[in-house]
Amino acid sequence: MTRGRSLLIFFSRYLGRLSRRLDDRFYLAAALVVAALFLIDVKATEFIPGIDEGTYDTLIRYRLSSPAPHPDIVIVDIDERALEMVGKDLGRWPWPRDTLAEGLVTIADQGARAVFANILISDPDKQNPAGDEALQYVAQSYPQIAFSYIRLPQKNDQLSDFSAQRISGAVKKKDAGNAPETVALVPPLAPYLQQHMGFSNLYPDKDGIIRNYAYWDENASHWLPSAALIVARQAGEALQPPPGDLGKLNWRNKQAAYRRISFADVYLQAKEGGRIAPDLFKNKIVILGASAPGISTIKPTAASITTDDNEIIATAIDDVMSSTSLRDLPETIPIAVGLIGVFILAWAFRREVATEVLDLGFALGQVSLLAITYLSISYSSVVIDMLVPFNAILAYFTVARTFQAVRQATWQGLERFWDRSKVENSDYLLIILAPQNGKASLAAMKGVRQILRTQIGIENMLFLDSIIEDKSFLAQPISNMLLTLTFIADEIDDTVISEIERSFGAFVMIDRYAVAGLTLDDVRLAIWRAILSEKMLDPTNMKTIPA
Repeated sequence: MTRGRSLLIFFSRYLGRLSRRLDDRFYLAAALVVAALFLIDVKATEFIPGIDEGTYDTLIRYRLSSPAPHPDIVIVDIDERALEMVGKDLGRWPWPRDTLAEGLVTIADQGARAVFANILISDPDKQNPAGDEALQYVAQSYPQIAFSYIRLPQKNDQLSDFSAQRISGAVKKKDAGNAPETVALVPPLAPYLQQHMGFSNLYPDKDGIIRNYAYWDENASHWLPSAALIVARQAGEALQPPPGDLGKLNWRNKQAAYRRISFADVYLQAKEGGRIAPDLFKNKIVILGASAPGISTIKPTAASITTDDNEIIATAIDDVMSSTSLRDLPETIPIAVGLIGVFILAWAFRREVATEVLDLGFALGQVSLLAITYLSISYSSVVIDMLVPFNAILAYFTVARTFQAVRQATWQGLERFWDRSKVENSDYLLIILAPQNGKASLAAMKGVRQILRTQIGIENMLFLDSIIEDKSFLAQPISNMLLTLTFIADEIDDTVISEIERSFGAFVMIDRYAVAGLTLDDVRLAIWRAILSEKMLDPTNMKTIPA
């Protein structure tokens, strides 16, 4: 025998002895340990993974359904067609400001509830001042039009002289006190454009992917509203996320896309008339922005690697109007599910539930947790993250199943886990047999084993719950018999047998053999003779103790 094999057998038998000593108490102890580690991990270490960014993106992209786009949200798109058509008259982008002003008026005059110009207009047009004047007139005359600004890093607020109070919709913090009110930003070029404005910054996660939308930013004294909030307010939506809220965008990636109209059609309407249906923008919420390559900003999102700013802002507005922002389930629920699952498994292992039933229940439970997570992202606005309890339950099941395998191996006398030399060093063998025909006989055999463990010890005991494969030709009636073998170095005390008879004699059969000097094969023959003897298989003759 090689040294490596010797070490392996030594370690395996050590595990076998340990499992005998711990017995079924291990399952509850392991459940308590896993539960404690689970709670610590959820609150601190986060070693057990939940839905990470990559998994979340996969679930979003391959989910079964998503909310439908709000029918009142329309994107007026400065696309390639618009660049080509308008470019024939006005040349390359950027166009004169009065062209944008005419487009905004065309949309607003049709009765749009709110219009957002998703184009930063921060510097004056020195070549065409009249265009800037036209934009100022439009902003003054149409209060439903909002403009964008760029929020600069908060550390620069002290260098600015722009007061947060000038931003419509800004909310003063309750604990602001005398905190500075200045805010660093790149505002639209004129005061009229600044009357209704929201920041258009989009903040990606660390990996550069946009999954959330910041409905608010802040300075030392105020919460500053985003473009989506300003537009929703312009549209008359009363329900808005509270200050500080970070919404998880609920992408409309499994339904029809938001309606898009090329700015070319708006331009022709303003220039010639009659190209757009008269009620196309009536009561609509319109986002005017660019998607044409070279002038647009394309960002990767959870739903797609190419999403333009207009669709992101449209989704954020839609989530406000429809209350569909994805929210995480309170962590107490996954914690409770994980703990319940662990302790149900501990109970099942201790009760020695049939392996096939245990495995099936575990598999169905785990599949259910994954299905709940997947379906929640597909059909609800709550992300029910069941991956954390899934992994906690899986960790416990792996530990418990490994222990169970070692425990069964040592009780069945597998050579790697139990030293068979104990047989050759024994003087007597006690055979206890019981029919596996009901809860009473099972409980009786467990009681017998407990007496033997207490009176004799567990090192020389074997438990066999299935003597022969129950599907074989010789299955009946042997396969449904429970067998306990106890190898004893000295004469067994008759009081032990008497206690077993008194307590469980109606359910078990007992036989005793002298095995001193017998080989392993001889001992096996003696056991089979006892099992196959008519008196041992006759349920009416439950106890036989030879003189």
